[in-house]
Amino acid sequence: MIIEQQEKWLKRVEELFLRFGIKSITMDDVAREPAFPKNPVPVCRK
Repeated sequence: MIIEQQEKWLKRVEELFLRFGIKSITMDDVAREPAFPKNPVPVCRK
């Protein structure tokens, strides 16, 4: 379940980056998206 949520989150973030550019997107922008709960914004580490 957690992996599915991370994949969904990463896909949405990728869409934001492609739409607005990687330099113009902030974590606040990502957190404002309706698909994401305000707290916590998931953190993915490898």
